[in-house]
Formats: sequence, C-alpha cells, structure tokens
Amino acid sequence: MRERAWACLLLAVATLWVFAGAAAGAEEFWKKKPASEWTAKEALTVVQDSPWAKELNIVHPRQVVSVGTIGPADVESTLPPEAQRDPNREPPRLPPHQPLTRASYLVRWESAGPVEDAFARLEELGERKKALTEAPAPRLPENRYVVTVRILEPAEPGPDLFDDPSLDTLRKRARLKTRHGEVAAAEAERSGTAAVHFFFHRDFSGKPLLEGGRERVEFHFRDERFNLEAEFEIRKDDVR
Repeated sequence: MRERAWACLLLAVATLWVFAGAAAGAEEFWKKKPASEWTAKEALTVVQDSPWAKELNIVHPRQVVSVGTIGPADVESTLPPEAQRDPNREPPRLPPHQPLTRASYLVRWESAGPVEDAFARLEELGERKKALTEAPAPRLPENRYVVTVRILEPAEPGPDLFDDPSLDTLRKRARLKTRHGEVAAAEAERSGTAAVHFFFHRDFSGKPLLEGGRERVEFHFRDERFNLEAEFEIRKDDVR
C-alpha cells in the first residue's frame, strides 16, 4: 500500500511539473519562435496579457463618506422635539452610502517589438477585425514612447475615465516614470471611444528616459476620481 501511495504521489508531482513547464513555455512562446509562426491566439496574448499588456481593475466609492461622521444621534438631533419623544416612531435612517465605481482597463506598452509584431501577424492571418478591436496605436513615432489605455469594462455607475472630451486634459493627467526621470505625455490621441494613446518624449533633460538592460517603467493616469497605475519591465531589445 505504501509503495502504491508513493507511486501515486510521484506521478502527481511529475504531472504538476509537466503542466508547470507547459504553462511556462506557453507564457513565453515569443522567446522561442519567430512572430511569423505565431497563431492568432498567441498574437492576441501578446497584446492582451503579456509583459507589455496589463489588465487593471478599479473599484472605489464615487464619493467618499467618512465612517462615523454621521450617526443616528446626528439624525435624531435634527428632528423636532415632539418627534424625538415619540416612542412609536421609526428609528432614524442614515444617509445611504454612495455606490462603488467599477471599471476595467488594459494598459499596453506599444513601443515594444513583440507588440508591433503581434498586430502585424494578426493582419497576416486575416484577423484585421480582431486587431482593430484591440486598438493598436495609430502611429509609432521614432522619438516617442506610446502607451495605450483601452476600456475593457466602462465605469458602472458613473462617468468613466475618459469621458472628458478634451484630449489636452487627458494628456496632462498621464505621466511616464523611470529611474532617470518623469515626463508628462506630449500628445494624446483617441481610437474611437474605447481607447486613448499617450505619446511621451524618449528623453529627459537631454538624456534617454530608458537606457540599456532591463528597466522598470511606471505609467500613471490620475484625476480627482481615478488613479490608474501600471508597471512594465522593459528590455532594450524590446524597444522599437
């Protein structure tokens, strides 16, 4: 019995290793085969869920109400004296809490070779419609880094992150930060109503914003309601 139990345990462990290895291989297929061999599913993975594409969820109150600042005693004191003394009246009701805002966004580092290759591969495979749904950057200037923010699920209830019609207002809220400095977006451009592309200068105070090796890049979009943040690990070889 013990030998059989050990055999089952070893088989289970071996199976787990096989699955773990397969998953690791699937996650980094872009390192193991050229883009010309990617399937449509693999190309979509690069632009949806990869080191260059992050899904972010936001959940927070539309209007913050400090707990404890308004209580039954406060409501009681606003009633007329005869109502306060009435034993048959209903207990005072507290003001309802504001609903939560829920939203989901995709933040993608467009200035990466694999991302550009993935969109090109989708075109090659006749998947232009799927490619356009993912809101690729309309242009990739050599002197700009481009970050795309795409709405996956709009805020519910309440206004969404990009409801402001002014691109200049949205541009001023976006920043890119590395260990060499922090820059505001130089330009912003829409893809329909579902995505905004932010363009950042590639230098800071006359020096490159990104240098060789592996760099951590932080994207921030802040206004009075939202704080959208995404981090990327960018290698020099990935940048185009």
